[in-house]
Amino acid sequence: MICRADTVGVFQIESRAQMSMLPRLRPRCYYDLVIEVAIVRPGPIQGKMVHPYLRRRNGDEPVVFASPDIERVLGRTLGVPLFQEQAMSLAVVAAGFTPGEADQLRRAMAAWKRSGRAILQFEHKLIDGMMARGYSRTFAEQVFQQITGFSGYGFPESHAASFAIIVYVSAWLKRHHPAVFACALLNSQPMGFYQPAQIVRDAREHGVEVRGVDVNRSRWDCSLEGTEAQEHEGTKKSRRDEQTNRRSGDKPEAHARECGEQQSDGGMSEGAEGERWGREMTGDRGSAIREETCEIARSLMADGRFRVSCSSPCAWGHGGPALRLGMRLVKGLVREEAERIVDGVRTFGAFRSLEELRLRTGVRASTLVKLADADAFGSMGLTRQLALWEAHALRDAPAPLFEPADGRSTDQPAQPAPEPEPALPEIPAQVDVAEDYFSVGLSLKAHPVSFIRDRLTAAGVTPNCDLTDERTCPPGRVVTVAGVVLVRQRPGTALGVVFVTLEDETGIANLILRPGVYEKFRRAARHSRTLACRGTIERQGAVVHVLARSLWSLDAEATPVRDMSRDFH
Repeated sequence: MICRADTVGVFQIESRAQMSMLPRLRPRCYYDLVIEVAIVRPGPIQGKMVHPYLRRRNGDEPVVFASPDIERVLGRTLGVPLFQEQAMSLAVVAAGFTPGEADQLRRAMAAWKRSGRAILQFEHKLIDGMMARGYSRTFAEQVFQQITGFSGYGFPESHAASFAIIVYVSAWLKRHHPAVFACALLNSQPMGFYQPAQIVRDAREHGVEVRGVDVNRSRWDCSLEGTEAQEHEGTKKSRRDEQTNRRSGDKPEAHARECGEQQSDGGMSEGAEGERWGREMTGDRGSAIREETCEIARSLMADGRFRVSCSSPCAWGHGGPALRLGMRLVKGLVREEAERIVDGVRTFGAFRSLEELRLRTGVRASTLVKLADADAFGSMGLTRQLALWEAHALRDAPAPLFEPADGRSTDQPAQPAPEPEPALPEIPAQVDVAEDYFSVGLSLKAHPVSFIRDRLTAAGVTPNCDLTDERTCPPGRVVTVAGVVLVRQRPGTALGVVFVTLEDETGIANLILRPGVYEKFRRAARHSRTLACRGTIERQGAVVHVLARSLWSLDAEATPVRDMSRDFH
């Protein structure tokens, strides 16, 4: 999964740069993750350490050490300094720095941006010291250039090692419990590189069943639900448990603890590959981390409405719990109002009409309009149009005069005389999807680009999924791609190059915009929500980019959506 850069939402390795590096570095053990975290940083990039390391790792360049002392410092990183500690150790063993002088060098590296050319005061001492110990001037200058690169922000090895543990844990959760992983990401928004729409798309592509916002099913946060088969099995198991409790006289709490212990005993295996990673991570500590990860999964899945095993699913999310979108995604909805609805469902059961919901919970009519905009009344048998019709007809009203203050009256609220259902025209699917995006930020019905696919095909636009096929999209071929803009990045180390990621209904396309192209098509590049690009295929192994030649906006043709891009400049 990691080697394929299938890492949307995974801590530290979800960015465009990290995803481009993963298929080239192909991490196979824990320390590879440490290097992955550290190598995609301004320091190693500016110090020109990335390509030498990859060439040596892939066997395209011999690993040669100038001395045994250098090998002891740089052996784990194939002769290329990637960490600040290595830069300090090199200064000591190769140039004769004292530990105190090495620490001053570290401070100069850290203060480069604040103190101008502070690190240059060590240039002569480092180069002269290395030459005095038999190293060539060329090699000494190369080492100083690499050390200078760390001043552009490089990682200490300890920092990268700590991050790599979290990378491993989050990747394990994504692989073995994708519904739990996606649910946690959605409840942590806004964060990371991706909007909820991309997190949901990724979860569905990995077999997770995603269910829309619903007033009778959703909570404020996104939550997990059993599939129909799981809920049916859970009902039968609950009946068996009740019979067992009655026969044995056990307390339900004790039986629940027993079930929990039995459930947690088996099925934690990650497979041979996961076990190997765990051993390399640090032996017993790796086992403890895996067990803690499973405990996180169990706590996130504790819902009460379903029971799900912590054993690894056979094929990603297939057979696992379903993901129910929460009311937190509804644009403009106040949390207190949503909690009143959740409490009302818990107290009175599922509501059968908007009027009953309003009378039972006391929520404002404007809240019902927002929920109707989000198409959240499906369990009542109402379409978005009918729900909006009824919601706009309601008015805020005080509770009945003699109803108890806690709202727990057992009497049914007075029902108004039924009105004939209006014959509202069916709205086009494209408009329905657009409403989903404006109210919730995503749609489970269709992708916006799918509605203009016929026109795109007629215009010669290549579906994004075809970019991975080297037979149809070889290096150098000119293609046209299109999609919704997900990410715009302009890293400080990229010399003005802008990176853009597009998404259509088939996948993503990664664009490279050189400074001249970006300035020429600046308006489309900066402001378009749906963008088309004509450019040249660049391929390096499994990594595919489109080097842009021209850009134009498709906002006037495509389904209008909320701005979905996360921009980093």
